[in-house]
Amino acid sequence: MSKTKTILEEPAVCEASAVTMEVCPSVTVPPALRRLKWNELVCRGDFVENGCLGFEPWEGPAGFRADTFVKPVYRKRGRRPGGTESFT
Repeated sequence: MSKTKTILEEPAVCEASAVTMEVCPSVTVPPALRRLKWNELVCRGDFVENGCLGFEPWEGPAGFRADTFVKPVYRKRGRRPGGTESFT
């Protein structure tokens, strides 16, 4: 009989030395963007901070509060979401 190990017999070990973590410099927020407050709704055209990649435009569904995101969400300064224009 041949002696073969099955995957279940091998111990699952994850050594910290085997895991490499990519270290990125901190992302600087451009002055044209502002961070959304916790109760503001995220909509298309907002930006999500994505670590080393910088900022990516949010293209998902609208209507989520900013505090439900794991990563910070930003919006262009001066842009007002629909329905909040002042008619004077």
